[in-house]
Amino acid sequence: MWKKNNDRTEDVDVYGSFLIGIQILNEKGVILKMLNGADLSKFSKEHIYNHYVAKIKPGKHSLVIPLGAKADLIMRMGDILLEKTKPI
Repeated sequence: MWKKNNDRTEDVDVYGSFLIGIQILNEKGVILKMLNGADLSKFSKEHIYNHYVAKIKPGKHSLVIPLGAKADLIMRMGDILLEKTKPI
């Protein structure tokens, strides 16, 4: 006989999500900076500013984002090469 599981203990509804990539684009859609899952799994906890009780943190293969979590991520942008603009 089929039994309905009312205990939400599995699936995305419980866990939230796993961030496996970030791309920073310029106004033309050119990728200026890209982080993959391996990069995000090593993301410094000191550069994650969580707003709520549910905390975003680096996991084994990604950033782990629990349900209800919100945070600001601080990233170094010094390795981005910006296009030189012509003076007006």
